Amino acid sequence: VGLSGGRPAAARPLRRAPVRAGHKRSQDAVPESVREMPAWRKPHRAHASAGPPDLTGPRRCVILPLRRVIAPDDMRLNTRSRYAVTAMLDLALHDGDGPVALADIAHRQGISLAFLEQLFARLRKARLVAGTRGRGGGYRLCRPPSRVAVADVIAAVDRTVDATRCGGRENCQSEARCLTHDLWTDLSLHIREFLGDIHLGDLVERKRVREVAARQHRRRPSAAPPRAQALDDRPGAPI
Repeated sequence: VGLSGGRPAAARPLRRAPVRAGHKRSQDAVPESVREMPAWRKPHRAHASAGPPDLTGPRRCVILPLRRVIAPDDMRLNTRSRYAVTAMLDLALHDGDGPVALADIAHRQGISLAFLEQLFARLRKARLVAGTRGRGGGYRLCRPPSRVAVADVIAAVDRTVDATRCGGRENCQSEARCLTHDLWTDLSLHIREFLGDIHLGDLVERKRVREVAARQHRRRPSAAPPRAQALDDRPGAPI
């Protein structure tokens, strides 16, 4: 089919090399690259004398269907889960500094402020964070970092990590269980157990996490206005 979406382009017939009157077609008319080919690779005699193919005319385009082998996206944390864990770890790193403004987290972690507000609305509903309005307000953890599991954060903003394609409904193949359903179910269980055993306090103690946090503090502050502090004029008003 042509690129412009019009009628299918007809294949251009092969052109024979010109032959002068009174002369027979000789072996010299066959390209040298064809003469040196092994016999099993040589084209038909009618095509051998046609010369190199014409690459200037319209070409046919064949689109092969994509085949889904293994669904890596099903086992990958989505953006909500990743950003929520990152923001909560930022809070844990500043747990002793009082309430932390969302604008500061947005600047340090490179996350949209509007997106953070949506995430923290869910985290607040799950009673993982609490906040205060007004000047100097912000968010803080409701529990010590050592008691906040990564799995709790993911469950607050999104569903749990599931490696199955059916979401546990056992209708993977023609409304029935597929051949590898139990395998992906066991993998999902191991992932949830792994994330449930890791707490924010464990991540805070890691050397490389503290090195990244120190580098982020050395960055220049953003010029974007901090919307999070201007929600209420009363100091200390709960969010």
